[in-house]
Amino acid sequence: MHFKLTEEQMEIKRAARKFAKKSSRRTRPRIDRRGEFPPDLHRKAAKLGLTGMRIPEEYGGQGYGVLEECLVVKRALPC
Repeated sequence: MHFKLTEEQMEIKRAARKFAKKSSRRTRPRIDRRGEFPPDLHRKAAKLGLTGMRIPEEYGGQGYGVLEECLVVKRALPC
């Protein structure tokens, strides 16, 4: 079996991490204080293709699978 990520998956991982690092400095206190994910931050993530990972492309999603979605969630969570 082949368990290495593809170059496309690695790019998804890098993009999610970059987005998380850039966004979390400014918004983490706001997210913690209000207990909600800011709509403006969600719009920015959507523009980068980091939302709708498992929704088929014909319905406006990215058309990826569970693995790609996990790469985004794992990298984008400000821990």
